Amino acid sequence: MELTGMQWLLTAFSFVLGIVVAMVLDEFLRKRDVPSVPRGLLDAVTFVGVSLLVAGMLVSPLGEALGLVKPAPPSPAPTVPGPTVANEGYVMAVASDRLTKAAIEGATVKVLLSAPKPGQAVLSVSSGTTGADGSCFFRLPGLTSGTVYVLGTKDGYYSEVATTTIPGPQVYPSEGLWAKLQMTQIGSISVLFENYTPNVTFDDSSGTVTLDNNSTLAQRFSLTFYTPTTNTGIKDVKCLMARLPDWSLVAGWSAAVSDAGGLTTTMTGDLSTSVSQELTGSGVLDYGRRLKLDFTVQLGSATTAGKYLAYVTVDDLLGGKGPAGESGADSRLLVITT
Repeated sequence: MELTGMQWLLTAFSFVLGIVVAMVLDEFLRKRDVPSVPRGLLDAVTFVGVSLLVAGMLVSPLGEALGLVKPAPPSPAPTVPGPTVANEGYVMAVASDRLTKAAIEGATVKVLLSAPKPGQAVLSVSSGTTGADGSCFFRLPGLTSGTVYVLGTKDGYYSEVATTTIPGPQVYPSEGLWAKLQMTQIGSISVLFENYTPNVTFDDSSGTVTLDNNSTLAQRFSLTFYTPTTNTGIKDVKCLMARLPDWSLVAGWSAAVSDAGGLTTTMTGDLSTSVSQELTGSGVLDYGRRLKLDFTVQLGSATTAGKYLAYVTVDDLLGGKGPAGESGADSRLLVITT
């Protein structure tokens, strides 16, 4: 430890005072002629003693007065804040338009512990809203591992569900673990009619297909379903065909998919042998794609005009609700008459 200027001055003063005291004492003893005390030794002891005493009182600590460096007292080790391992997990969600790839701002995102079921209420552990970049970040206290379901919703879009894994407590999820919600804007269901036999007509406003029993008993036509709006789609299509009261006048029926439009289609039932027939098409029928059904109706010889033979109804979301309980496009109902 270095001495300050004032401490050096006080130290020098203590030395001078020690000399003065030693001289006064020596003179005092000389006048009284005290031969038993060696004068030089007494003067030295007096000088050292007085100097140390005065320096010790005026310049603290005493070691500094002698010019000795006193080790500084050990200071406590600095507190270095390490990572706080909290009981908390993180989830990052990103919502974008599946067709345009643009970020979706203002989408509601919820973190769920189980997969949502269409038409049923969901219980979320956290929720938020996406920003301009389509992202939403979640801090999940008490939830540090496992798979979670992330549900994204926005008006005008089909809801979307993605799964992701929480990588651990206080671990930021890498891009590979982001819940990427690719959402499709809801389109509308339009119908294109094509006639393959004489005099079969279609009225789009009423949704009526009218067969002509006078031209031929084998009536052939097709119905094509699509969305007319750019950058939209129709999700999970269901086409239900059923008999109407005058079905007894039908001698034969055939319905087949000639263009699935990118959907995975399944046909169940047969209207020739049962009261209903159903086509399901899982996936999204995007703008520019077509779901085309070819029909052949064999009429009986006694068929007369004005009879209701069958109907065809087309819905999205397989005729129900989406994972967030949302409705899709308006369904189309078509009636086949004579």
